[in-house]
Amino acid sequence: MRVNSLRLNNFRNITELDLGNLGITNILIGANAQGKTNILEAFYSVASGSSFRTSQSAYLIKLGEKAAMVFVEGITDGGREKYIQLYWNEEGRVIKINGVPASSGDLIKAFPAVIFSPEDIDLLRLSSTYRRRFLDLAIGRHDREYAKNLADFRRIRSQRNQLLLMIKQQKALEEELDVWDEKMAQVGAAIVERRMQFVSELSGMVKKYYVKFSANGSNAGVDFIPNINSTRKTEYLNILRGSRGLDIARATTNKGIHRDDLIFTINNQDIRHTASRGEFRSMVLALKFAEGEYLKEKLEETPIYLLDDVFSELDESRRQAMVEEIKKRQSFITANNQAIPKLFSEPKVFEIEKGEIKNHVPAT
Repeated sequence: MRVNSLRLNNFRNITELDLGNLGITNILIGANAQGKTNILEAFYSVASGSSFRTSQSAYLIKLGEKAAMVFVEGITDGGREKYIQLYWNEEGRVIKINGVPASSGDLIKAFPAVIFSPEDIDLLRLSSTYRRRFLDLAIGRHDREYAKNLADFRRIRSQRNQLLLMIKQQKALEEELDVWDEKMAQVGAAIVERRMQFVSELSGMVKKYYVKFSANGSNAGVDFIPNINSTRKTEYLNILRGSRGLDIARATTNKGIHRDDLIFTINNQDIRHTASRGEFRSMVLALKFAEGEYLKEKLEETPIYLLDDVFSELDESRRQAMVEEIKKRQSFITANNQAIPKLFSEPKVFEIEKGEIKNHVPAT
């Protein structure tokens, strides 16, 4: 995918913005809180139908306005023109692709994108919830069967937990769990299998990019740690049934895919216990570029890269390695350092101030 233009109306702090004549490397430069990240958020909404910063679409509409609009025009790898429009008002959201109403599930194939933000380092450092969320977004955005299984699992788990509480309160019988355990094992085993497959494919890509981004050529790894280590329904079901006593006592489901995790390593050491800030950043960047390569393989369409403050905390060698990768793909980069555009030979530089394009600045 190659983006040619972006138009915004009443999106976040932006009243009206027309970003045209886009290149391969596009740098949005300006002080903090001027609207640079809002522009990346607008691009991401076109790729996913939602924000990477909030689940409340009302926050996307400029304060005091009743509706917001994002319009992107681009061309696919195969040379087909794409026009994508998202519109939000108090009644909800409307998506159109080439003028035809569409769903958020249609957007990933029409407009694939990878987002990096500084908060992504939390994925490596904090609880397993962040890592499962990465798995679910990375797989579910292009695999509708996985997304359906995940939605089914969440519904089944909620209903099973309600039943566990009733059993604990002696308002229901333990045998009533049988039907829910069968359903949970069916979708749970399928999700484990898909996650295993994804991590197996992704791991080699992460290693490749980490070598490029690290200062010392260390060996990176990604391992999937399933809570129930089985892709077979019968084995999954037996483990689930074996946990019934604890489940009833706690009135919650203690075993399952909602307890899965990822471990990221450098030279076989868990990154959470040994890594420097630079190594954390190199790892999450390797993960994001690997995700982009994976998407390209699955969708047969090159994603765009949305890179928020990507050069912060990178030393000179990591910074140069990042520049070399960015030059190979269309990217939109935010920065408040005037030296960043000088890292590239022919970037498009847009100075953003108070939600407006102040200047189209040539890099010198």
